[in-house]
Amino acid sequence: MTDREMINAARFLLDRLDDYEARMDDIDDEREFIGHVAPAAARLRSCLLDKPEAVEVVGSRDALIDRLVKALEAAETYVIDGVTTAKQNLEMNAAYPARKPRYEAELQEARDIYAECQAARCAALAAAKDKP
Repeated sequence: MTDREMINAARFLLDRLDDYEARMDDIDDEREFIGHVAPAAARLRSCLLDKPEAVEVVGSRDALIDRLVKALEAAETYVIDGVTTAKQNLEMNAAYPARKPRYEAELQEARDIYAECQAARCAALAAAKDKP
């Protein structure tokens, strides 16, 4: 994976996390997101900025990849909670067939975001091994 592909994957992931945050309707989930994912996402965004002075670790590709991996791990941890919550919502609303498509879609979206986190983290680790 090239650096450009890794950057695009990270930006896509951040967009998905922003979408997920915007649809959050549970205050406990929001607190968890703000406490665990938002700081990691902010660090990842700083890595992606075009201005090198905005990045805390300048010039060290390994350090930037390490930050990316840590940010993705934090996002994965949070998204696992989102998958669990979506499963619980689906189970609790099983008696209401009209609600089922909504909760199934939320569960699938949470699973998709989790899969994207895992793929991006694996790509970052692979990029670290393939350093020039």
